[in-house]
Amino acid sequence: MVSYRTGNKFKGKVNVGLFYTINYPMDYFEKSVRPHLKQSEDLLKVLNGNVVIDTFSNISKNDYSSKDADLIQAKEKQLSLDLKKVHDITAELSQ
Repeated sequence: MVSYRTGNKFKGKVNVGLFYTINYPMDYFEKSVRPHLKQSEDLLKVLNGNVVIDTFSNISKNDYSSKDADLIQAKEKQLSLDLKKVHDITAELSQ
């Protein structure tokens, strides 16, 4: 429990992985969207554990409707790499 008067009374430890998947340019997300999420991200620190935050681009249905097979293949390859990274992060956080 957290209060202004007594501070954080939570003595446990909870590790948190927060993963954003976005469908617009990474620069736009970091400059225009992420600052609005910062307060919520900072709240996770009261859980006294490790907090890992990462952002990934997603594959949208519009990508599949395009006829550019190379683009789709590149995005699917990146998705596999991203999933591996998420797996590695969550494995580390669970220890």
